[in-house]
Amino acid sequence: MWGYLIVFSVIIPLSSLLTLPLLINKFAFDPFDSYLINALLMMICLMCAGRLLYQQIALARGQFKIMTDAAPVMIWMTDENGKACYFNQQWLAFTGRALAVEMQIAYQNCVHPDDIETACFTYKHAFKNKTACCLEYRLRHHSGQYRWILENACPYWGENKKFKGFIGSCTDITEQKAAFEKMQLTAYVFEHSIQGIMITDAEQKIVMTNPAFSELTGYPITEIINKTPDFLNSGNHDADFYAQIKKDLKNKGFWQGETWNRRKNGELFLEDLLINVVMDDKGKPLNYIGMFTDITERKLNEEHYQHLAHYDPLTDLPNRTLLTDRIEQALVRAQRHHYKIAVSFVDLNKFKLINDTLGHHVGDLLLKEVARRLKGCVRGEDTVARLGGDEFVILCPTLHHRNDMVKVMDKIIPVLLRPYELEGEYITNSPSIGIAVSPEHGHDMKTLLKHADEAMYRAKNSPDSHYAFYSS
Repeated sequence: MWGYLIVFSVIIPLSSLLTLPLLINKFAFDPFDSYLINALLMMICLMCAGRLLYQQIALARGQFKIMTDAAPVMIWMTDENGKACYFNQQWLAFTGRALAVEMQIAYQNCVHPDDIETACFTYKHAFKNKTACCLEYRLRHHSGQYRWILENACPYWGENKKFKGFIGSCTDITEQKAAFEKMQLTAYVFEHSIQGIMITDAEQKIVMTNPAFSELTGYPITEIINKTPDFLNSGNHDADFYAQIKKDLKNKGFWQGETWNRRKNGELFLEDLLINVVMDDKGKPLNYIGMFTDITERKLNEEHYQHLAHYDPLTDLPNRTLLTDRIEQALVRAQRHHYKIAVSFVDLNKFKLINDTLGHHVGDLLLKEVARRLKGCVRGEDTVARLGGDEFVILCPTLHHRNDMVKVMDKIIPVLLRPYELEGEYITNSPSIGIAVSPEHGHDMKTLLKHADEAMYRAKNSPDSHYAFYSS
C-alpha cells in the first residue's frame, strides 16, 4: 500500500496531492494508520514543492543566461567576497577565454595597472553609499591590447539587507573615445590656429569662424553669422577671377591662391587662401571651409628683398644681375626681329678726386644725380644700370642703325656736362662713354661689355670727343 501511495504521489499533480488527506479521512482507517498516511502525504507534498521550486530556479537561471548572452554588452557578477561568479558570452568573447578559466583570473590581472587604483576606489565608494557607479578604464583584450571600457556597476543586497556582491555591464568605447579625442584635437586646432578659418553652408552663408578670423579681419562672428563672405571683397578682382574660383570648387573640390580682401577698418590685405568643399555621400556640397593667412607683410618683404637683389641701393638703378638678364633677353629679341642693340659704358672723369677732396657723401650725391640725369635722357624701353663705383651702363635694345646712338650721345653728354649743385657748391664733371653695337661688335653680353669698356678708354684718351664706338 505504501509503495502505491509513493508512486501515485510522483505521478499526480501537486494540487491533487493536497486534497488526498481529506479524501483519506472519509475511509475507515485505524487512527494510527490514518495519522501515518497523512504524515507521509505531507512529506510527499513537500518533496514535490521542492522539486517544483528547483525547476523554477533552473528555468530562471536559464532565462537569465539567455538574456545576458543576447545582450550587446559585457555583463559580470561577483559574490560578497569580490570573487567573480558570472560572465556572459560578450565578456568571454572580449577576453577570448572560457568561462572556467575566466572565473579563476583576478580582476587586477585584466585591468590596466594605471587604472586599478581608481576603479577600486569607485567600487568602494559605491558600496559605502549603496549607489550605482560609472567609470572608464582599460581592459586587456584577447589580442593583448588594452581597450577602453565604459562600465556601469552597482552593489546588490539579499534578504536582511545582506551584501551579495556587484553586478556590472561594460561597453567597449575605444573607437568612440578615439573619435572624441580627435574631435577635441580638431576643436583645439580650430580655436588656436593662427590661420583664419571660416566655414559656410552649401549656400555659402557663414556658420562658424575661429578667433584668428576675427583678429585678422576685425569682424566678430556675431556680426557675420548667416552672411555670405562678400563683405570681405576688396574690389581688386574682376568677375572672371571669382568665376574661376567657383569653377575649380565645382570641378576639383578645392581652390588655392592669393587674393586681396578688405578688413572691417577698410584696410586691404593680401591673403594666401585655401577653400575646400565638404561633400555628402551623394557628392553634393555640404560646407565650404576657407583657411587663410595674411601674407601682406611677407609679400612686401619679398618684394623688398627682390628689389635689393636686382637694384643698386644708392641710385636705385638696375644692378649687374638685372642688367645681365635684360641684355640676354634683348639679344634674343634682336636676333628674332633683326634689330641692333647697343651697350654703352659710362665712366665719370676725376670722380676719385671729388671723393678724396669733398668726401664720399658728396661723391654719393654726385652718383645719384648722374643716375637721375641719365634716366631722363633715355627711352622707357632702355635700361640705365650701375655696376659699381662711377661705372654706369646704358642698354638700348632696339636700334635700326649704329648711328642712332650718335643722337643718344648728343642728348646725354650736354646733360652730364652741366654743373652739379651739391651741398651748396657747384661741381663740374665730364663723362667718357664707350659704345659696342651688336651684332657688329659681339653676339653675347660678355663680349659687348668688354668691347664697350675698351671703347670707353679710347674716349677717355681722346681730347676731341666724350664718346667712342668700339673699333677692333
